[in-house]
Amino acid sequence: MTLEVLPPALAEATQSIIAMDGPRHSLLRRLITSTFTPRRMAQMDSAIGRAARDVVASVAHLGEVDFVSGIAERLPIWTICEILGLPEEERDRALVHANAMIGCKDEEYGHGDPAQALRDGVVAFTAMAFDLIDEKRDHPEDDLMSALIEAEADGERLTDDEIRAFFILLFIAGNETTRHSISHGVHALDRFPDQRALLLGDPDAHLPGAIEEIIRWSTPIMTFRRTAVERTELGGRTIEAGEHVVLFYSSANRDERVFTDPWTFDITRRPNRHIAFGGGGPHFCLGAHLARIELRHVLTEVYRQLPDLRVGTPRYVAGNFINAIGRMPVTFTASGS
Repeated sequence: MTLEVLPPALAEATQSIIAMDGPRHSLLRRLITSTFTPRRMAQMDSAIGRAARDVVASVAHLGEVDFVSGIAERLPIWTICEILGLPEEERDRALVHANAMIGCKDEEYGHGDPAQALRDGVVAFTAMAFDLIDEKRDHPEDDLMSALIEAEADGERLTDDEIRAFFILLFIAGNETTRHSISHGVHALDRFPDQRALLLGDPDAHLPGAIEEIIRWSTPIMTFRRTAVERTELGGRTIEAGEHVVLFYSSANRDERVFTDPWTFDITRRPNRHIAFGGGGPHFCLGAHLARIELRHVLTEVYRQLPDLRVGTPRYVAGNFINAIGRMPVTFTASGS
C-alpha cells in the first residue's frame, strides 16, 4: 500500500489488515472490530476528555510551546497506549520509533537510511508487542490487547503475529494520523480567523462541522498504492492485472466536482463527503470514531485554556504517505500572567 515496494517481510510486519484481501481480511477485521465495544468506547470518551484537559493544562503556564510535542502528539499516544494497556515506561520509546517509521524519508527522523529506520521500528515494536501479549495472556485486564488475545470468530482466533502486526498498525495509523490532524486543524483555524471566530462563538453548533473540515483539510493519509488483481478499465484507462494504482486522497479531498471552493477552509461545509477515512467498503478506517473523539476533546481544551493561541510557521516532515507536521511553534498568554 506504500508507493515504495517494501521487502515482503517488512510489508507484512507493518501493514496488517490494510494490505489484506478477503476472506482472511473479513475474518480478521471481524475479530478486531468485536473488541471495540460500545462500552469500551464510552469509557475511552470520558478518559480522553480528562487526558486532553491535563495535556493542555500542563503547558498553559509556559506562554509558548512546540504545539506538536507539547500537545498534538501527547493525546493520541496516550490514547493508543491506554487502549492497548502498554505500560507507561514504554510509551516514549514507542513514540520515537513511530516517528522514525513515518518520517523515515526525512533526514531528522530517518537519519538518511529509510529502510533501517523501518527495520529498527519493526524490531522494537515486535519486542513490545510480544512482551505485552505474554503479559496479557498471563494476566488479562480490561484493555484491547487482552480482548484481541481472547477474541474468537467462526472458531478462529488471532495469531500472535497477527496481533503483533495490528499492534504496529495501531501505533502508526491510530497515533500519527490523529496527531497531524490536530496540528493541521489548529494551523488552519489560525490561517482562517473568520472560521476560528465562528467556532469559538458557538462551539456546540460548529464543532462537529469543524472536525469534519479539519479531517478533509489535513487528509493525514495522502496516498495508498493498490495492485490490480484483474484487467479492468478506470476513467477511460485500461489497467492490466498486476499493475500498481495509486489513490491520492489529498487530491480527492480537493476535488472541485465534489467540493465548492475546496481550497477554502470552511467549517460550515455541507455536505462534506471527504474520504480521509477511505471511501467506505471493507477497508473503511476502524479508528474513525476514536479520531473524532480525540479531535473534539483536544480542540475544546486548546481553545478553552489557550483562547488567544497564535501559530507560527510549521515544519513539515518529508514523505509521501502521511501529511505530517514535525514542529509548530505557538504562543499564548500564560495562565497566571
